[in-house]
Amino acid sequence: MRRVLAACLTVALTGAGAALAQTPAASFTAAQADQGADLYADHCALCHGQHLDDGEFGPSLKSARFNRRWGALPAAALYAYLSRAMPPGQVGVLAPEDYDEIMAYIYQANGAAPGDKPLVAEPASQ
Repeated sequence: MRRVLAACLTVALTGAGAALAQTPAASFTAAQADQGADLYADHCALCHGQHLDDGEFGPSLKSARFNRRWGALPAAALYAYLSRAMPPGQVGVLAPEDYDEIMAYIYQANGAAPGDKPLVAEPASQ
């Protein structure tokens, strides 16, 4: 009986942890994610890794931790952070739409599905 209760508790806690790892809900297009992959390779992969989770200098951008941090927030919050801090030492080299495309790529890598509505995260352009 104890084994059954322990197994049920383990399943319940695992399910609760999975529920906390939200998939970002921002809308973006497949074309944005495709373009974002190229921009990511050029401007982000050096720190965060080629696969978004294998970088030597930056945190994983494809993980439950990323989803817990950014998944419940509006895209504008992630945009605000990226546009004022990334890439380190090169802030301002990317256009607002470049950040949107990189974000679309990151969202897609975290399990979000593209749609018909493009991502426009910059607050001033909405």
